[in-house]
Amino acid sequence: MKLGHAGMELAHWDGAGTHWDGAGTLGWSWDTLGGLGHTGRELGHTGMKLGHTGMELGHTGMELGHAGMELGHAEMELGHAEMELGHAGMELGHAGMELGHAGMELGHTGMELGHTGMELGHAGMELGHTGMELGHAGMELGHAGTGTHWDGAGALGLGHTGMELGHAGMELGHAACCV
Repeated sequence: MKLGHAGMELAHWDGAGTHWDGAGTLGWSWDTLGGLGHTGRELGHTGMKLGHTGMELGHTGMELGHAGMELGHAEMELGHAEMELGHAGMELGHAGMELGHAGMELGHTGMELGHTGMELGHAGMELGHTGMELGHAGMELGHAGTGTHWDGAGALGLGHTGMELGHAGMELGHAACCV
């Protein structure tokens, strides 16, 4: 562009035609000066075209940069959304853990109640066995006493009652064990 400006100035000086013949003193002809001016103008135009091309490349680069920025913003928004989903999942996980702990505590309580029921059932079964033994003893006393004294029949009746109580105690014991 500097060459172009210099050539254009020479060309203007050539075309003025009013200056004294300094160009002739330098040994240059008017045609030579005019040719230099045209060459300078062509160089200037070429430089301007290169400058426009450079500006277009710069605009393209700026557009690419804006597109990259928009992609970056979109990625940031996606990252925030993923973080929110992750936090929600963590909260659900904590809630599930709390429910699990509560269920475990209920299970332990149920097991303790079951053990207590089993112990009560065993105690009832033992009472039932004792009642049956007492009934058998009463029946033997009743059989031994029959035919000799009227009290034998009473002892036999007590033996039956004892056996019935024994059976009822055993049934209660089994029911308590099976609960």
